[in-house]
Order: sequence, then C-alpha cells, then structure tokens
Amino acid sequence: KLQIIQGEDYSEKSANSIGTVQTVTAARGNILDRYGRVLVSNEACYNITINTSELFDEKDPNAVILKLVNFVKEHGGTYTDTLPVTTQPPFEYTDMTDAQKTALKAYLKDHDMNESASAVELMSYMRSRYKIDNNYSAEDTRTIAGLRYELNVRYAADSGTAPYVFVQDADMSLITAMLENDLPAVNVETSYVRKYSTQYAAHI
Repeated sequence: KLQIIQGEDYSEKSANSIGTVQTVTAARGNILDRYGRVLVSNEACYNITINTSELFDEKDPNAVILKLVNFVKEHGGTYTDTLPVTTQPPFEYTDMTDAQKTALKAYLKDHDMNESASAVELMSYMRSRYKIDNNYSAEDTRTIAGLRYELNVRYAADSGTAPYVFVQDADMSLITAMLENDLPAVNVETSYVRKYSTQYAAHI
C-alpha cells in the first residue's frame, strides 16, 4: 500500500515537505550628515560560496577544492584563507590577528591537539584528517587544508549555518567564467559592501 498503491502520493508529500534554511545578508543602514548627505552607504556585490553538501558528494572533494582555488587564481581573483600557516614549507605560523588566534585555539581543542602543536604537526594532522593524498605537493596540501579549515571553523562556530564565503566581492568576469565551466559546489550570492563617501569621521 505504501509503495505501490499510494506510493506516488507519499513521494509527492515527502518532496513538498523538504525545507532548507538560508541566511540572507541584510543591507546595513546608511549614515547621513545633518543635511541629509550620504556619508556611508551600501553597494551590492556578489560573493561566491561553497555548497558543502555538493562538495562532499563529489568522489574526491580535495581535488575539487584544488580545482576551484586554481581556477580563481588563474582568473586573477583571491579567495578566503585565514589558516595562519605559511603557504610553503618549512611550515611556520604567521603573525595572527586576535580572531585567528581564537579560531586556531578552538580548532586545536576540538581536535584533541596540544595548544603548543607546531605548524608542521598541524599540517601533518590535517593531511591525515582530511585524507589528502600523498601525491599532492606540500603547497597543494596547504591549499586544500586551508579551505577545509575554513569550512571546519565555520561549522564549529555556527553549527553549520554560517556560509563560507570563498570569494568576496567577486569580479563579474570570474563569476561568468565559473558558470560557463560549470564548476561544482559553488553558489553565487548577492551581498553588500560598505561604500564610504567621506575621508572624515573615521569612527563611522
């Protein structure tokens, strides 16, 4: 009865009951002077985010990550990577902001690593944890680990609800090239950046 007689009805009900939650970036308010002249406003931009469900459905997520990063670099773009480790061996920690220190400390704690672990030990752990093939060079390993770290940090901080903005304020030529090449696991989302119309009032 469930599968044959009423199978189609139940299938349709199931499909219609599937819901997704998406956080939409809101525009911040404009700041005006007392004459109504705009000092600070918003400018629409496009961010490229990673769809983790699609990414980890791929046969080799690490290969997809490397492909996406190299594609962005080839088109003159920059991507978000806050892992405070040098991009080439011998791996060392870079100068960290307070936010980077906090995120790294939380990452080490969540993965039962000693807070005094060296950058080399961290990279060795990441290669193992993220199953990064030994055929990848040290530089490619660092690239893959950096993006996996970004996904991990956001998942831990916001229970998986915070999107990882892969490329912020992406150039339209990069977005077009990505869509034309049908690259997997990427979404284009509308966002906003602050536009300042004055060199004064640094506090705003």
